[in-house]
Amino acid sequence: MPQNATVIIERLMKLLNLQRSNELCALLGIKHNTLSGWKKRNTLDFNKVLKLCEDHRLDLEYVFYGNNVPPQNSPKHVNKVVEEDVHKPFSLINTNRNLALFSPTKNCMLPSFKGCITIGQLLKKSHLKPGVPYVVMITDSNYLIDEIGSFGSRDFQLKNSGIIVNLQGNPKVYEIICSYPVDKPNN
Repeated sequence: MPQNATVIIERLMKLLNLQRSNELCALLGIKHNTLSGWKKRNTLDFNKVLKLCEDHRLDLEYVFYGNNVPPQNSPKHVNKVVEEDVHKPFSLINTNRNLALFSPTKNCMLPSFKGCITIGQLLKKSHLKPGVPYVVMITDSNYLIDEIGSFGSRDFQLKNSGIIVNLQGNPKVYEIICSYPVDKPNN
């Protein structure tokens, strides 16, 4: 689902308790006319937005989707672990990058990505390399984060899980662009 730049900007301002857009501009390191241009063209510099979210530990589910809505007068750090595995493909505005957002999962074979929201870019089979961490779709809704261990002519084996993935079935494999740790809710 395409994102709306104005809505994302409004959510950032809400989470950061900002009253004026020039306050957000200062945090993003941009001029006010740049922010106005983003709204007019319905575009964003996602590297800057993601860096701001990381620096202030903002909930990406809320910023991009409006999920996990923070209660009124809540602290601006609203990170929650989603209990079920969630895979949400989305397209960024004004870009042709095929990205997907992956919530924290127990199906992570690599310790450095456990408990993280991970953003991946869909790759062609020809770009896959052994020893590189990827998000591999096992079914339409289940995925693993693992490295490719070895290639065959028609399949590849995941290094840590041992699962063999058939290349003839056109599996979706995402290169990990970035990941952000999330806090576990206090129970």
